[in-house]
Amino acid sequence: MEDMCDYEEYAVFIFCPEKYYKNNSEAKLYEHLLTYEECRDYFEEKGDLISQFRSQQLTQAISKAKRPASNNVDEKANMFLRQYIQYQREHYPELDLSTKEDKNGWWTDFRTDLGYVYINHKIQEGYVDLTFPKAADKIERAKLIAEWARRHELSEINVVKAKKSVMFRIHVPELDMEKGFEYVNLKKLNKCFEAVKELTDFANMIEVANSITER
Repeated sequence: MEDMCDYEEYAVFIFCPEKYYKNNSEAKLYEHLLTYEECRDYFEEKGDLISQFRSQQLTQAISKAKRPASNNVDEKANMFLRQYIQYQREHYPELDLSTKEDKNGWWTDFRTDLGYVYINHKIQEGYVDLTFPKAADKIERAKLIAEWARRHELSEINVVKAKKSVMFRIHVPELDMEKGFEYVNLKKLNKCFEAVKELTDFANMIEVANSITER
């Protein structure tokens, strides 16, 4: 039986709004083009309900493509984030904060030496989470690691499962972004950054342990 993925002949198309094609140089590299507008016109010529529905869907997609993009940045949240980043750079420069200054920053992201493993500071919820993506099936092992961490005088680390991920969580003070950064209690803010630092060191320790045990 021949491999179903092998073909003697094939054609490559790009399927997109006409505006996208006109404004994107890479789109013009495709050999064949099929636009939303052409498909909409095709369905509009038909009288059945399914074709009318598809025509409406394409009309909505075309309209969306014509509207300017909106970054939906909240002014108060962004101002808080900028001051948060400045404080982190001045007082905790060893932390690898990856959130950009043009974001809202409801959650801030920090990198670890594990690469795919990251830390979120959920500012208003009062959590700092060390997240292991696609590790939900290893939650029992994670609980054992958290128990070991607590026995060795680390912070009260809890294990939380979220969809396909498992997280090591430290509870920290909640910060009110609506009031503004100038109203933040700095002792509470420092506790948040100390928790980020602790989970960063924790993740990096796991990375060192992995490198030692690799054969």
